[in-house]
Amino acid sequence: MRSVITAAVRQCVLDWPRLATTLLRLDPREKAGIETIAVDQHLRLYYDPDWIGDQKFDDIVFFIKQEVIHPLLGHAERSQKILGDLSGPARKYVQEKLNIAADCSVHSFMSQENQFISSKATVPSDCTSIKTQTPLVSGLSLEEYFVHIFDRDEMEQIMEQEDTGRGGGGDIADDVMVNGTGPLVSGHNGGSGADGEQRGYEDKYEPEQLGDNERSDGLGGVSDNDLDQLSDDFIEGSGKGSHGGHGRGRNAGKKKPRLTPEQLIRMAVGKSANVRHGFDEPTYRRPNRRSHDSELIRPSYQQRSPSVTVVVDTSGSMSQRDLDLAAGVLEIALKGMQLDSLRVVMADHDIQTDAQVSSLKDVKFVGGGGTSMDDVCDEIARKHRNETDLLVCVTDGETSWPSSRKVPMVAAITRDRGDWWRSNYPVPSHITEVEIFPR
Repeated sequence: MRSVITAAVRQCVLDWPRLATTLLRLDPREKAGIETIAVDQHLRLYYDPDWIGDQKFDDIVFFIKQEVIHPLLGHAERSQKILGDLSGPARKYVQEKLNIAADCSVHSFMSQENQFISSKATVPSDCTSIKTQTPLVSGLSLEEYFVHIFDRDEMEQIMEQEDTGRGGGGDIADDVMVNGTGPLVSGHNGGSGADGEQRGYEDKYEPEQLGDNERSDGLGGVSDNDLDQLSDDFIEGSGKGSHGGHGRGRNAGKKKPRLTPEQLIRMAVGKSANVRHGFDEPTYRRPNRRSHDSELIRPSYQQRSPSVTVVVDTSGSMSQRDLDLAAGVLEIALKGMQLDSLRVVMADHDIQTDAQVSSLKDVKFVGGGGTSMDDVCDEIARKHRNETDLLVCVTDGETSWPSSRKVPMVAAITRDRGDWWRSNYPVPSHITEVEIFPR
């Protein structure tokens, strides 16, 4: 069957020339009994000859493309951030949802590139959103699809059953996935290139050392750095960049928002009736120059810096681009407002971290679950009402909002109004809405 794989890879190159450089780095390996074709995080392609013999040639070509795109879009790294330290049946359940979400994202990408989609594929319209109870649309990222198909109630049911000792191993998760109410569709049984979870049939990987010539240990594979370069070349060559959220997630740093946080904070503070503003804070560090003819030393006055709390949405729908914009908000808030520190809260459906920070180096984005900015902001306002002049919530907008004003609040939105969910989650009038994404 090696000749069939070779012919299929050749056809992939003809169908999608921009993928050729990556396809030439594939390392095919026969693995009898795995009943699939899969690619790991180092572009090693595993295939079962019996399974291959039962597939149509066009479907084999399709699955090779699908499996190669996963690592190019960084799905392994991005999935691992969501999986976190989950274990047992709960991890298996989330992994299943991530595999479906990753496949939907890849198929959306392939459709935009006018590539053939097999009838055996799990496409977005096959899945129903838990949030809207409607079929999923094309063009979303892995994280966005995951948010729509991940059912927290099922997750908690699995964890509760595990705690009480019902069932054994993965049987609990399997039972919930069969009998649960969530939108359940099976994704392709692929490799670790899709979610970062190493399969039992995958070979160990060891990076080449300086002085190595041709590998003879059978390990081989593409290094992380080489994969990053292949990913960059492929995504940039598409002319779409990270279009539709498909692009490879990276810790790229920060993006400067369209409207600086300094501007939006000062505007919001200026509108607040219960915040003192202007030059009304006395200081004796620099005496008043007009007091030279008096025996009394009079203070000068300085502008009071507002006490600011920034809530960062770290739910699964927040892409790396969104988090980079959040980092931009934090940095400019610290530097532009000349604040010694500000309270930074990381939250998804719950508060994950709550701390005073004085530098962007102190910030770690923690989270990855569902989104409940309404509950989170209400809780922060209740806990720190007397310490907060302004609450800034940085989010992609896919969330409900507090129903009433408890502290002055700004919604710093990282996504364009064209994103379909924005109309489903309008920002109420008592919250100042500012779009911070770059034009």
